[in-house]
Amino acid sequence: MFGFSPKKARPNFQYRDNYYHDDPQNEYFARYGKTLSGLSRTFAYTVLFAVSVMFIQATVAANINLNSQKIVEFGQGSTGTPACSGSTSLTLTPGNSFTNGSGSTGTHYFKTINVNSVPSQCNGFDLKIRAWGISGTSPLPIYGTNQTDVIVHGVGANYVAGCGSGYTVSGTTSSGSFVVTLTVPVSLSNDVYKLTIESTAHDNSCDYSPASNGVVQDGLLLYLDAAAYSGSGNWLDWTSYNHDGTFPGGTNNPTFVSQPNNGSYFNFNSSQSQYFNVSNISTMVYGTSPRSMIGWMRVSAATGSWQWILSYGTSNTSQSMFIGFNSSITTVYFGGYGNDVTYTKPSGDWIGQWVMMAGTYDGTTAKLYVNGQLVTTQTISWNTVQNTNQIGRQTNGAEYTNGRISYISYYNKVLSADEMAQNFNAIRGRYGI
Repeated sequence: MFGFSPKKARPNFQYRDNYYHDDPQNEYFARYGKTLSGLSRTFAYTVLFAVSVMFIQATVAANINLNSQKIVEFGQGSTGTPACSGSTSLTLTPGNSFTNGSGSTGTHYFKTINVNSVPSQCNGFDLKIRAWGISGTSPLPIYGTNQTDVIVHGVGANYVAGCGSGYTVSGTTSSGSFVVTLTVPVSLSNDVYKLTIESTAHDNSCDYSPASNGVVQDGLLLYLDAAAYSGSGNWLDWTSYNHDGTFPGGTNNPTFVSQPNNGSYFNFNSSQSQYFNVSNISTMVYGTSPRSMIGWMRVSAATGSWQWILSYGTSNTSQSMFIGFNSSITTVYFGGYGNDVTYTKPSGDWIGQWVMMAGTYDGTTAKLYVNGQLVTTQTISWNTVQNTNQIGRQTNGAEYTNGRISYISYYNKVLSADEMAQNFNAIRGRYGI
């Protein structure tokens, strides 16, 4: 549970910007009122001043001077201006969580950071947030085991986590606000005296991760992104389930095509029966358990055969799970196998167009989405049975794709309409949609 420490009421803390500015520029947030039990008021101020001087002197070399700053107030906000925001002030509010201990004891941990009023000119920068103790030259470990830096990046429609793991970020760039939640917090709230935030040039070394792309991460079982492909070896799954795309060998291997702006893809030639196998199929979702499937595809030409992004299961009625096009590329199929959910384009076909196809199933109801929009809802009975798992062809070992596949994700939960829209908006910019 998040909230204030029950020990004592604290006055508002303030932001001070009269000492150091640079690019990147740090902002400091602090609080008054750390009571020193048993000390007189005069002696307490003397101790705080002495300790503050020690901390300041130790951090000058790092271009950080926290002189006269006040101690962090959990649950209360303060304003600040990182370099990217110019004269526009941001509001940053730290929060804590309470963890029960043995008996009547418990512990408050530094758990969340809520940032508001981020201007659009900060999109594209990394915002780095750190926590500091009352003394020392190094920032506090705040999550994982010894991780100190929280990196937030505004990309497309969403704020996303930067390189690393151990925290989540939620928020949209249009709202100018985001919340950082430390998955496993390790710093006690009473140990956090100062926070710093700075804007830095974006580190794009991990822009292919689910977090950096801004897609939904909860329940993610498979995540294949051609933009992250190294150019050799298997098409690696970003999740810990290792659902890698493995080449069948020889002329059956799809061809990797590298493109700028994360637009890379695998090209599938149906005349050469090209496809991928998917490894570790036992950890996919079977039976009637809830699941969601998403894929991006661009068909080059109709071949007189159905064309598929991902298919797995057994080629018996209602025992497979797949998504793709019919032979004329006018209808999206989500199945099933012989018992499918479909949507037909009102006019024309999808040949030569990038399309995000997605489906969810909760055990009784299937929903089909095209380009982030719900287009079909149907009550249906499926019972997926483990057998094969392939990219670019059907579970029957035929019906090959003739075109491009760039991205596939799979979840062990039913994504909501908002989550589907989030995933669509996170990737669409690659294809000018």
